[in-house]
Amino acid sequence: MQEIDHKKRLQAPELVRLMQEASMQHTIALKASVWDLEAEQVSWVLVKKELHFERFPEWGEEITVETYPSGLDRFLTFRDYIVKDSQSNIIATAATTWTLMHTAERRIVRIPERFSTLLTDIPDTLPRPFDKLITSESPVINTALFKIGYFHLDWNGHTNNVHFIRFLLESMPDELLFNHTLRSLKIQFKSEAMLHDQLEASVIHTENKEFFHRIKRISDGKDVAIAVSEWI
Repeated sequence: MQEIDHKKRLQAPELVRLMQEASMQHTIALKASVWDLEAEQVSWVLVKKELHFERFPEWGEEITVETYPSGLDRFLTFRDYIVKDSQSNIIATAATTWTLMHTAERRIVRIPERFSTLLTDIPDTLPRPFDKLITSESPVINTALFKIGYFHLDWNGHTNNVHFIRFLLESMPDELLFNHTLRSLKIQFKSEAMLHDQLEASVIHTENKEFFHRIKRISDGKDVAIAVSEWI
């Protein structure tokens, strides 16, 4: 299966996709999904994601993904994810920041006050995602090129965040991917990547097993995402 790596573990992008699917089902149940907001011409857009992995599920293992809205602040809303194994041990977490975008004007709008009613009876929340990622100017050690196709797009018509995670991981050196394991990932989404955009993903080794990532659009050199990953 494409979702399983050479050690028979679920790959990081696929685990993130399962988290995203869980939140989609939850927002539908809350009547706060993108389809519930169509009449207002607004849609949810991911701004930041901070992931921590204790380990990755093995082939055939049963896991549970828990997710809930964890806060609201004017133009931002927050959602947490907890992944547990069959013994209820936490094996991965994600703290995320979202905003609302006007789909016609492609601008950010204020979160409606009515969504504050969804924040009752929530579990203990994770720490908020990182405040800001510091850009590294060290030499680039690896790059990879990608072209956005139809199947990279989500309901907003731009590239789904899971594909950005796949792009930045695929740009890592082969030796690291085969011999080390992703421990954490902090990613900030800077702008949209649209159909037929050509992207360059570059990797900078900062210290020990920590790396800085940049994904930029080749046509204008604009960053679409930046990230920091840590490996063991």
